[in-house]
Amino acid sequence: MDAIAREPIGKGEFRRVFGAGLVGALLLFGVMFWYSAVWVDEMCYTDPAVNLSAGRGLTSSVWPGQPADRFFASNTPLHPWLLAGGFKLFGVHRAVMQAMNVLWLVSACWIFWLASGRLGLVRTAGGRFAFFLIALLSSGSYYAVGSGRQDAIGIWISAVTTLAASIQRRGIRLLALGVCGAVMPWAGLQIAAYAAVVSVLLLVVLRGRNWRSVVALALGILAGWVGLKGLYAAQGVSDLFAGQATAQGHFSGWRSLADWNVHWGGGMLDPSLLGLLLVAVVLGLAAARHSWRSHAAKRSFLGVVSVMWISVAMLQLGRFPLYYAWMAILPVAACVCAAAESLASLRQSRVVLVAVTVLSLAWLPVWIALASSMAPRRNLAAVETLVSQVVKPGDVAVGDFASYYALLPRAKRFYSESYVTSPVLSEAERRSITVIVVRPLFAPAVLRALGGEWELQPLSLGSPQDPPLPLNCWDYQLQVWRPRVGALPPDPRQRE
Repeated sequence: MDAIAREPIGKGEFRRVFGAGLVGALLLFGVMFWYSAVWVDEMCYTDPAVNLSAGRGLTSSVWPGQPADRFFASNTPLHPWLLAGGFKLFGVHRAVMQAMNVLWLVSACWIFWLASGRLGLVRTAGGRFAFFLIALLSSGSYYAVGSGRQDAIGIWISAVTTLAASIQRRGIRLLALGVCGAVMPWAGLQIAAYAAVVSVLLLVVLRGRNWRSVVALALGILAGWVGLKGLYAAQGVSDLFAGQATAQGHFSGWRSLADWNVHWGGGMLDPSLLGLLLVAVVLGLAAARHSWRSHAAKRSFLGVVSVMWISVAMLQLGRFPLYYAWMAILPVAACVCAAAESLASLRQSRVVLVAVTVLSLAWLPVWIALASSMAPRRNLAAVETLVSQVVKPGDVAVGDFASYYALLPRAKRFYSESYVTSPVLSEAERRSITVIVVRPLFAPAVLRALGGEWELQPLSLGSPQDPPLPLNCWDYQLQVWRPRVGALPPDPRQRE
């Protein structure tokens, strides 16, 4: 079965993949809605869209180093623009952000499935179905879309780029790749870096036969980068963009294995990625016993090489955290599925495809069981109850990721704890703050930054003495502070 016949995509396969996508999307949304906890990245990536939908322009008061009265330049603008559209239509709710992320993901996986068939990467219906399920329900996909970040849009742009590469007519293909490249910097600088890393890998694997496509994509990325820089220059925030966004991704020099911790190289610890890597190694070695030149051996080892190359290259360009694991999962999943379907025995092929799919998705029931056990300490309803009892109309609040959504509709203005402890906090902003609702760990730094005398209120949520949750997960602990009457100096403008 080395020269495996290519099966065209039929209506039955389309209906099966489409139905599985809808079921998988609902499952992911349910897990996110009930079990994912708000964390700092979700607040940071959501806030610019909240302000834009509320008529305050593309601004943010939660990013350290990003003044609240200047155009948002701490990250790229495509995600907040699109998310603000969803908030305009359906209101500012966490579920809206989660639903949009899931929709981006499932549509990207449908596109990947179509592109895998058109490019001949995965040749059988069974192999493509397994690849689709892994792409949609892997732990890497969940980490990417469940944290409220912009990565779901990056996955979608990557899928469209892959589909563009399958276009037969050269002129249209090159134009489409150029357009995709132009969008990448606006979707996220890490997406442009990822495209460069994968392009280098494909140039080597294909021995330069795809150089025209790589050049078109690179020219598009360059054009998109120039346009993005032009936007920030026109808004007078080039300095912010250089200091906030571009400083986060840069060539860092060689990072040793000691640097491969959860923050820098945690993507290599992704459960689905580890499972796929293990299968690729075992499958490749087993196939190599018969022939090193077999399709199964070559595709398996290509999967191993792609994981090593992508993770190391992204780490050197900046970092490879857990929510970037999808960048390595997608290519190794395609390679493993292609290797499995090229085994000599059809029965062996089906067994391996089922096994690798189950292994890649095994994290999901484990995470549901673990997250449900942590749910009482990660209950947003309890946060809502606390905030409704302590916040008064007209309050200007300092909060953190746990209190963010509860404070938004109740406070006149919201500042994050990291914003008020950064140098961009103005004197007028400092004097306007009337309530603090933050984690006990953050309270000392916030109180020092604001000055004056503050009183701890009797109502709170959780306790610093609570035992730590497993896997370094966070819970919702909140303290409430208000200024002591007459303790803060009056605003100088009130004396005039």
